Amino acid sequence: MKRCLVVGGGGFVGANLGRRLARLGTDIFVINEPRKKLWRIHDLLFSVDVFQADVSDFREVRRIVREVKPDVIFNMVTYGDSAYQDDQERIFDTNFYATVNLLNVCREVGFDCFVNLGSFYEYGVKKCPMHEDMPLEPISSYGVAKAAATQYCLKEALSRKLPVYTVRPFLVYGDFEGEHRPIPKLFSSALRGTPVVLPAPHYLYDFIYIEDLIDLFLVVERKRPRKTYIFNGGFGVQYSMRELTQVFKSIWQNDIDIRWSNDAMNASMESSSVWCADVTRAQRVLGWVPRHDLSDGVSRFFDWFTRSQDRYGVSKKETLPVREISVSP
Repeated sequence: MKRCLVVGGGGFVGANLGRRLARLGTDIFVINEPRKKLWRIHDLLFSVDVFQADVSDFREVRRIVREVKPDVIFNMVTYGDSAYQDDQERIFDTNFYATVNLLNVCREVGFDCFVNLGSFYEYGVKKCPMHEDMPLEPISSYGVAKAAATQYCLKEALSRKLPVYTVRPFLVYGDFEGEHRPIPKLFSSALRGTPVVLPAPHYLYDFIYIEDLIDLFLVVERKRPRKTYIFNGGFGVQYSMRELTQVFKSIWQNDIDIRWSNDAMNASMESSSVWCADVTRAQRVLGWVPRHDLSDGVSRFFDWFTRSQDRYGVSKKETLPVREISVSP
């Protein structure tokens, strides 16, 4: 059975990936930072091996990787993509140095495929759909750290001919998304009958449903193309925040009190006339096409959300049962 290590497996993207891998019958190992709760994979904890470890601790990560000897590594750890995640040192430790350390030890042990989580923030502000070969001009520390990690992964792929890939997601939404993000906030306020504050109505985003992004990760791992190592993960269409709320209102069919506020992290991007992915490469090289447009994805997510509000209650608990693995030095 294939052994997969999901680093950051307790986070939004990592948890959804882990859940899909579990359904596929994969042997899964998760590295989760001790400060991050495991509510997203609470029901998987007795079938998934979980290591509570600081991803920036090279010695600790080295021990884990040597013990697990994974065939496939999905580096899904991230920090800094929200305005409240503003610890500069942690941004670079988590997104860049941890990626370098992880890839180095995986190279020592040997692996079949390494998939790294990049970000659309690597591109900065552009005036046309963003494609993978564009110059990177990040305007946030998070974007700089992610761009540096992507370049290191690319260097390893090119210089050592290793199967190391980066997927750059655009605005991902879906099951188990954090409550602080726009779409879950919109859902929660609608169900409670309370006002919701969202980013400015003219801000543009390329929304991609989480299941489509997971499809992309898995097709990258399965096909492992040669000479092409970076792929955009977007739907390829931009929507304004106002258009997003209109899509939701057509599903909700009730009044909702929406209030607009400038998002500090994205304020410098509002002059961009185009904010979407060029997904031609993924379509051509991998045959990947996202299956869910915004209306379908939001509808599916809202259906899940209305049935799963108790999970968000679990997210507030301080302790959860974890089948932890201790690794001998």
